[in-house]
Amino acid sequence: MADTAVLPDTATPIVKAADVAYVRFSAPDLDAMERFVTDFGLVVVHRDDDLLLSRGLEPMPFLHVVHRGPAKFVGWAFEVDSEEDLAALADAVPGCSPVHDIGGAEGRLGGGKRVHFVEPITGFVLEAVHGQHAEPLAPRRDRHTYNRAGVDDRVGVEQDVVGNRYPIKKDPGPAEVYRLGHVVAAVPPGAHQAFMTCLADTFGMLVSDSARMIIPPGAEEHFPQPLVELIAATGSDVMFQFLRMDRGDALTDHHSILVLALMDGTPEAQFSHAAFEVLGMDTLHSAPEVPARPLASLQTRWSQAQSSNGVASL
Repeated sequence: MADTAVLPDTATPIVKAADVAYVRFSAPDLDAMERFVTDFGLVVVHRDDDLLLSRGLEPMPFLHVVHRGPAKFVGWAFEVDSEEDLAALADAVPGCSPVHDIGGAEGRLGGGKRVHFVEPITGFVLEAVHGQHAEPLAPRRDRHTYNRAGVDDRVGVEQDVVGNRYPIKKDPGPAEVYRLGHVVAAVPPGAHQAFMTCLADTFGMLVSDSARMIIPPGAEEHFPQPLVELIAATGSDVMFQFLRMDRGDALTDHHSILVLALMDGTPEAQFSHAAFEVLGMDTLHSAPEVPARPLASLQTRWSQAQSSNGVASL
């Protein structure tokens, strides 16, 4: 088999997205969701009977949206560079909405324009936004200062360091979320490769890393037959890909989207998690120390990832 570490590059995508902007959910109990996002470290900026909007510290109006309704992941939004990009999506993507002003509470918080469409492979609602803005929020506390050999940046100043030799003297509060980092989708096998191609064709996403299932010739009987058939049918052994934004020479995150093959037989695409960047590793390590409030019907899990700052996932 030819080297299939990556799917074919897309020569000319419709647009080249700049970042992920927010994730969108529905949930039956907005009171429970408000407690959850607050404990997680988001800042609630709007709440009514049917809508909950939360943000981080970066200058964006919101990054987490919850509507009252059945428990469901709805989709996410990409930030694009211009209104012309929105128009290009509206013209080229089947079923895409016209370019329109962001309305309601979302529009009042940060303005901007938007398009949206139902992505047919996964059923997720994918949105693109441009022109949103909000003032940044100041963090509650400064980053810790550490002394190192020969350099004493902190002299005679006490600071609480969670997880060190002594118990903390006060509750540090939730981790302070700065921005949305990435979104992970698990998609049934075969369809997951089509979705990767869709993201490249539509939003110009590039491959940072791939995971392959390499089956040596003659060893097929030692692997699950559905997996062997999948690779034969698709001509690709790519099981998941980390996808980044194409920003040319500008720095960007290693990945903003991760697409996984969903191998448990579930027929519908699933939301795996969203990861949020926090102010630093000290903030990240303090988060599990916050006493958890009981949230009926909600299961929460903290995970940690290596980063130049810190990442917390939900």
